[in-house]
Amino acid sequence: MSTAKSTIHHSQLPPADRFRTPVYTKWQINRLEKIVSIFGFDYFRGKTVLELACGHGHIGGQFRTVLGATVVFAEGRAEHLPYIRANNPGADVFQLNQEFEWSLGRRFDAIIHFGVTYHLVNWQQDLRCAMEHSGLVIYETEVTDSLSPTQVRRFKDPQGFDQALNDASWGSRPSAKFIENEIVQNGGTFVRYDDSALNAGAHIYDWPETGSADQIPDENYSYKTELGKRRFWVIRC
Repeated sequence: MSTAKSTIHHSQLPPADRFRTPVYTKWQINRLEKIVSIFGFDYFRGKTVLELACGHGHIGGQFRTVLGATVVFAEGRAEHLPYIRANNPGADVFQLNQEFEWSLGRRFDAIIHFGVTYHLVNWQQDLRCAMEHSGLVIYETEVTDSLSPTQVRRFKDPQGFDQALNDASWGSRPSAKFIENEIVQNGGTFVRYDDSALNAGAHIYDWPETGSADQIPDENYSYKTELGKRRFWVIRC
């Protein structure tokens, strides 16, 4: 089987922009390599893929040019759309605010759902919408280190080009158990990968779950409290 390391590398990523820092680039490559290690190099060839909250479309672009998929790009911020189109000529690109219930009137072979849940208030609704649009959702987000199946920490998301769209700039970090319960309640199954190969800079996936955040009072909890604690799932639905 071919490996992602032999096909996905820095020189294939689009020209410099705000999503092309060294850490962003390593993070994008690590997640792509993990996907190829799970599914194999040819799995997505000829398949339709929706990339949600795609930034400038770098990851979906690799699915197009390297893995052979037909990719549709959805992004909440209008200012990013020209970059997505420039990086992915001829692709279907549209604006989508995932804070609101959404339906696209079609299904996809796979959905890439990376780094958006913690920028949403209505994250459960958004997860359900994603699962309604595909039998395969590749999902990752920041979470809170809680052992509770109902814990979600709210925080003020800083203003920025890759942050929350809602007017109040609120974000959500549910516990991994909360997310997994939502997956099951929506009729799905999952495999979680707490894999050091995904780590990049402050983005860490292999940290031990201890419930440490359950001891932090709400008034002391902020955007920076658990910055970078992430989990990665493959969801079947």
